[in-house]
Amino acid sequence: MLHTNGVNTTLLYQNNSIQIEYPAPWHKKEIGGTPKDNVTDIVGFYPPKDTSSAEITISSDSGIDNQSLASYLSDIIASEQQDSKDFKVIDSNTISTLSGNPAYLLVSSYTDASTSYETLETGTMIDNKVYFITYDVQTPYYSTYLPYVKEMINSFKLLSRT
Repeated sequence: MLHTNGVNTTLLYQNNSIQIEYPAPWHKKEIGGTPKDNVTDIVGFYPPKDTSSAEITISSDSGIDNQSLASYLSDIIASEQQDSKDFKVIDSNTISTLSGNPAYLLVSSYTDASTSYETLETGTMIDNKVYFITYDVQTPYYSTYLPYVKEMINSFKLLSRT
């Protein structure tokens, strides 16, 4: 469980599809809305009083067409190589877990408007849909929030869809 100044906060969405714990002083923004390229951003989390552009987003992708994790990860990397300036893969694998399910992990870096960023993304496939968590932050701050991000990822649960 996350402990930030002795306070625990658990966020449970009303559609009962996901659950995640996050540090109490962090800001939460439920996003939802119309999917872009089959991807729907569900919720974002942001540290308080932050100047690093740190952001953790939970999203889903419904356009996977029975792909394997490896194929999906390859597609993400190919897309980022095409779309992001100075994109570099730092680490990637398909032997991770998320919510007790097989998952991919991608740690990468890129440049946007002469500012360097690092990203950690992990996702799992359930019912022909990918649920993924993305941590994106300016490179000098990557390790600052990483312990919180790892705890959030470890607390993430896909809930029964009955």
